[in-house]
Amino acid sequence: MSHRKQNLQPGIEFANVTCIAYSMHLAAACLGLGSVFIWGSLEAMREIPELDNTAVLNLPDDFEPLLGIAIGHPEQKFKARDLRTDKLAINYL
Repeated sequence: MSHRKQNLQPGIEFANVTCIAYSMHLAAACLGLGSVFIWGSLEAMREIPELDNTAVLNLPDDFEPLLGIAIGHPEQKFKARDLRTDKLAINYL
C-alpha cells in the first residue's frame, strides 16, 4: 500500500494504510486465506538504498510505499480455538 507524501498531518499516512491493511486481513480470513503484514522489508529498503526495488511498482513521484501485505493459502487449515479470558482486560474511562 502506498500513500501520497504530505507534511500537513505527519503520521496520518500510516493510520490510513493500516486501516486498509486491517480490512484486507479480515477479507482474506473470510475467504479462508492467510495474511501477514510486510513492513520490515520496506523499512530496510528505506535504510539501505541498494535494497530499494520500489521502482518496479511504478508509483507516481509523490507516492511512497508504506506497508505490504502477503495473502495466500495457509499450509494448515484454520481451526477454532478457545480464547483465554484471563489474558483479556477492559479499562473503562
